[in-house]
Amino acid sequence: MAKEFIIVVNAEEHTVDETVGYEEIVNLAFPGAPTGPEITYSITFEHAKEPKQGTLGPGGTVVVKPRNTIFDVVQANRS
Repeated sequence: MAKEFIIVVNAEEHTVDETVGYEEIVNLAFPGAPTGPEITYSITFEHAKEPKQGTLGPGGTVVVKPRNTIFDVVQANRS
């Protein structure tokens, strides 16, 4: 049986695999949101397994703990 990992993205719980990536976190925070070079996202996290906290950028991944890894995602438009 696969282990479930429950993370919090913008105050909502989600079940994910142990390793999550930038694109997956953006999709959980803003399902169906437009993408492209003019749209960027700032992702910060804490209480992860590796690395423990920091900023997640495009192409990056985070290994989460079984519970309580927290992600905050903010959408920003490039000017």
